[in-house]
Amino acid sequence: MAIVLFFTGHVIGRVHHLKSRQKLSIIGWSTIFNYLKKPEHFGSCRPSIMPKERQTIRFKGRVYPVLDRRRIRSETYWVIEKYGGRSRPKERVLHDLGANNFQERVIHELENDGGIHRRLQNLARLTGTHLPFARILTTARINEKLLVVTEHVPGKSLNWYQRTNKRISHFQAIRLHHQLVWQICNLNKLTGILHGDISPNNLIVSPNGTRLMLIDFGSSFSQSDRMSADDGEGHKDLYAAPEILLGERPSISSEQFSVASVFYEMLTDKLPFTLADKKSFRELDTKIPPPSVAYLEKSSMPDSIWQAVDKFLKTSLSLNPDCRFSTQKEWLEHSDNLLRIANNPETNVGKSKTLSEKIFGIFR
Repeated sequence: MAIVLFFTGHVIGRVHHLKSRQKLSIIGWSTIFNYLKKPEHFGSCRPSIMPKERQTIRFKGRVYPVLDRRRIRSETYWVIEKYGGRSRPKERVLHDLGANNFQERVIHELENDGGIHRRLQNLARLTGTHLPFARILTTARINEKLLVVTEHVPGKSLNWYQRTNKRISHFQAIRLHHQLVWQICNLNKLTGILHGDISPNNLIVSPNGTRLMLIDFGSSFSQSDRMSADDGEGHKDLYAAPEILLGERPSISSEQFSVASVFYEMLTDKLPFTLADKKSFRELDTKIPPPSVAYLEKSSMPDSIWQAVDKFLKTSLSLNPDCRFSTQKEWLEHSDNLLRIANNPETNVGKSKTLSEKIFGIFR
């Protein structure tokens, strides 16, 4: 009886194997070969066409809905947030390490155009420095896109603070501005790189509000490049220097103007110039109202500090690039001096504040 059952099972298995081969022959080996030959299917990166195996993920005490799945160089990343806009989309992902262990990462999607190698080199050079920038972990190409996986920087973007009316105090703005100037100057000094897209979207404020970090170097380029930045690369018009809008080559001076524009907005909730002012700066002698005048609640800082802020921004926000701080050293020294004045206890001695002003200051 055992021999009969064994023989019957062997025959059934053989028939099933033949049927499988027949189905395989119908599909055709050439079809399978052509499928595997495509880089998006036979490479280090697979597009997000895979079925979702997870609906939610619990991470650091919170449950996140899974929006998509990415496979990059045999690693799995679960997408929990998409942001950044159409021009340069980003995804906040959780790197699946197995056994329900995850690490927070960010995937940047860049155009795989002619300048991609230059930007990759600039991004890779940042990894070897001791500057406070997100480290690059891996990259992969898919069709006309380049995916760059970096460390996740905890905190909220400066743009989030502006959209949600979460005010940053004036003293805090001076300290964060000094950190940004230091990052830009040391970045250029050590690597020769200009960021090329300084705006509130690319500035992350730490959860405790004491640190500012510059992110997204997709538009960065080296000063040694003889070419100017490609059209469409970074340079948000609202924060770009006027010479950039007129097609001139970016420089540390144009970076200085963008940083000052962000600083002015942190202090006053307004931008210093309109696009029309910046595009016609060669014909018009346009001047900005000093921050101490633009912001009515001047009493939150002593007059001596406001005077130093006004003087600093008058130079760094000059529409004429020749009238700004001429060197990185001069720019950094004046920023150091501004921070020193803000931190000097003697400058905080002034008229006594009313009780309502003190209470308002606590919640700023």
